[in-house]
Amino acid sequence: RDYLETQGIQLIVSLVPDYFDISARVINPEFADLPDFRTANIVKQLLEKGIETIYASDIIVRNYNKYEIPFFYPFDSHPGDLPQDILSSLLTERIGRFKFPRQYEEKDFQIVRGNFVPWMKLSNQTFPKNCDIGSHKPGDYYPFNRILYRNQEIKKDKNSKVLVLGNSVSVCPNHVSDYLCMKSGMGIDHRSVAGHGVLLTAIQRIFNNPMLLLKGRKVLILYVAAVNLASDITIPNIRELDSGEEIIHNCKLIKEIKINGTETVIPDFAIQLSEPSVFRTDKNGSCSIIGGADKLTSCLDLTKDGFLIVDYCCDSISALKFVVNESSYPLSGVGVDHTAIWFRKVIPIPHNGKPFSLKVVGQPNTLFVIGKIQIYQ
Repeated sequence: RDYLETQGIQLIVSLVPDYFDISARVINPEFADLPDFRTANIVKQLLEKGIETIYASDIIVRNYNKYEIPFFYPFDSHPGDLPQDILSSLLTERIGRFKFPRQYEEKDFQIVRGNFVPWMKLSNQTFPKNCDIGSHKPGDYYPFNRILYRNQEIKKDKNSKVLVLGNSVSVCPNHVSDYLCMKSGMGIDHRSVAGHGVLLTAIQRIFNNPMLLLKGRKVLILYVAAVNLASDITIPNIRELDSGEEIIHNCKLIKEIKINGTETVIPDFAIQLSEPSVFRTDKNGSCSIIGGADKLTSCLDLTKDGFLIVDYCCDSISALKFVVNESSYPLSGVGVDHTAIWFRKVIPIPHNGKPFSLKVVGQPNTLFVIGKIQIYQ
């Protein structure tokens, strides 16, 4: 939020509630008036930090029967038509305050019903046997809304003032940006990164090359599932990344440390990276990367602090961390998208002359890769 604010961009977080949290309140009417505590708790925390966030669970519950398939319950957590319709209306109201000019004629939009998108056609997204499915046949794929403009698919507007940054919940079963385009009348840009990647690699890439996604924007809508923000992952902190870049800019490169990995097979998430050194944690969940304080500190002026700059890549679900002496640094990682990208951690080297070592700690038998290791001072 702070970083986008420096770019003149308003962040709006739009949360798709979990399908069980909604269905429980519909199947059991006595719970219908209870809040969706999981989503509400996340929204409360964000709002208390001044982050504009949308809570739509109560409206979704009240409109549960507006569509045949509000969620792909019970086997698939992706939203059906209902959350996209409700949330896009709330988002249209929010971005209305910016007075963006209308580009599309309201009368030229059409909503047609179609079968589910081909890349998601799975057996659990078809009408089942032996229950009331109306005029549908068992095995038919669920229908969903398709929004057209003058009988054509809606194209994403790369120059739009509004960017939707989401994962699969933002494109299933129809792009929420198509609803936004229809309701607001303006072109919308939309970028999707699978799973947790929208909170991991996407944020790192925004920092690495902000103009690629942020140039000309006024609003960025982060459109994710509530469970994404409730997950045990380490989201890259842009303030920390910026501080690290400032250190590199203001300090001098003293030394580059050469290391040799313990593994020869490169994991899938790192195949596209340049010269990765592959390591594996042992049965205790630990792996030493650097030992021997004399070699590390001999090149430093011991009257002032130095900095260890480590490029790394790991799987986000591994919950790995760098451990330096008694300090730990949680690591971000790639999500299910397995988009190869280097993350960076800047670690202070105190000038107290005490022994200094670097190891990775996490789950046993976990692969991770290390790139460049540099010392700045």
